[in-house]
Amino acid sequence: HEGLLRVAIAVDEQGMAQMEVADDGVGMTLEAEPTSNGDLPALRDPATLGMQLVRGLVRQLDGEMTVSNGAGTRFLISFNAAESVIRDVKNAR
Repeated sequence: HEGLLRVAIAVDEQGMAQMEVADDGVGMTLEAEPTSNGDLPALRDPATLGMQLVRGLVRQLDGEMTVSNGAGTRFLISFNAAESVIRDVKNAR
């Protein structure tokens, strides 16, 4: 069976970026159900290297991540692209 993987990024006029990675697979196996505020414990304290890398990227971008899980999994990472570029240029000096 062939699956679908979608990777997209869009930046609006204000420099806000949204990066989406989604597939049409069976969805993620989560160790626990969402808490009352919708937080997913498996994403807050990830056990896998892949999720640790994703959380690290979100932290570096000073962004926010939302995950939809069901018929596939969808990660949406939102961040200020303009601020990220300026911060990276300053840190490179």
